[in-house]
Amino acid sequence: MPALASTDSSEFTWGRWSGSKLYALEVIQNPLRARMCGFGDKDRRPLAPAAVVKMVVKRDDDSTVDVDDIDCSFFLVTVDLWSGDGKQETNLVLHPSLAERYVQQTKRRTSRSGQPPNPTRTPTPPPTMTTDLVYLEPAPPPPQQPPQSFGQEWQVKPDNSEGPEWTADNLNSLPNPSSSPSENVYYELPTPVSPSPSMSKEKLSRSTDLSIPPLPRHTYTRTLIGPLSANATRLIDGHRKPGIFFLFQDLSVRTEGTFRLRLRLMNVGAPPAPEAGASTVHMGMSPVLAQTFTEPFTVFSAKRFPGVPDTTVLSVALANQGQKLPLRNRHRSSTRRRNSASEDSDVE
Repeated sequence: MPALASTDSSEFTWGRWSGSKLYALEVIQNPLRARMCGFGDKDRRPLAPAAVVKMVVKRDDDSTVDVDDIDCSFFLVTVDLWSGDGKQETNLVLHPSLAERYVQQTKRRTSRSGQPPNPTRTPTPPPTMTTDLVYLEPAPPPPQQPPQSFGQEWQVKPDNSEGPEWTADNLNSLPNPSSSPSENVYYELPTPVSPSPSMSKEKLSRSTDLSIPPLPRHTYTRTLIGPLSANATRLIDGHRKPGIFFLFQDLSVRTEGTFRLRLRLMNVGAPPAPEAGASTVHMGMSPVLAQTFTEPFTVFSAKRFPGVPDTTVLSVALANQGQKLPLRNRHRSSTRRRNSASEDSDVE
């Protein structure tokens, strides 16, 4: 008996055998569209209609296990966000304000750490050097005369590939930061480099680049907002058939685009789970029993959003059983239709 079994023609959907039972997931309501919620976390716009998944359990003979014979206490389904083709996860997005703040702090930190080389630590000038870009904040003026070790003997022959010639006269001609305290001064200083046979010109050219470090993880935020898991619930669908359902009625997406939801089934009960009889949650890892994807849905910007789709029969049936699903106000729309009809009759 295979550990995994395909329950759909799609490569995205599969089930797993556990003991003598095959566990699978079936999406019975797919989200169609949503309005992007942005990065404020205040104006939440849930996916419409809500994603609803049903758990299906089968035996060796391909017969379906009755809902009343399943202990659904420890079953849950997790959800995450994927691209429209289902080949790439899109769970993280770069937060624009955090990224801008990080770049500014990095530049400020780099400017404070950039200091001229200490001549006393390098008594013997090396024959080669590179140039580093230094950003000096207003500070007391440097000594007018360079140290003895930076005398006329420290010269570099002009070479187009190595940069301009630097002598002590160049150092004396550098602008004085104290002359204009309200302006920051940018210039290049020669930095001694120890000669090495293995050092190539390519490595020397890299040292002139002032690059910003990679963005830390805290500058990224979740793309999918809302509860990322749902517990199993015994309910009756719109056709009066009982089943074990998982509802995702409060999910929002920050950015516009085309996406899918990936849904994964697992049981977090201690043995004999997933069989009936489990009484506690186990502390180890839970295997994924089944996986499926929703159909692609589109998230629009506020200007392009065409509106919330009509309420489905399934959503109404689940809401009548106490489930909190976002329903379109049908009473208000019917009232508007009656008012418009009465106005038309008055005109006639």
